[in-house]
Amino acid sequence: MLMVQLGISIEAALARLRAYAFAEGRSLADVAHAVVERTLDLRDDDR
Repeated sequence: MLMVQLGISIEAALARLRAYAFAEGRSLADVAHAVVERTLDLRDDDR
């Protein structure tokens, strides 16, 4: 989903998910689930 939204590679998308999860103290699975459910939009995140 992030790959398409941001036009980035799968490696970059995973790195972005991991960075957000780490910075927010959330699990990677929780962040990924929120992105898929569209309750979290990382397009505006500058991390």
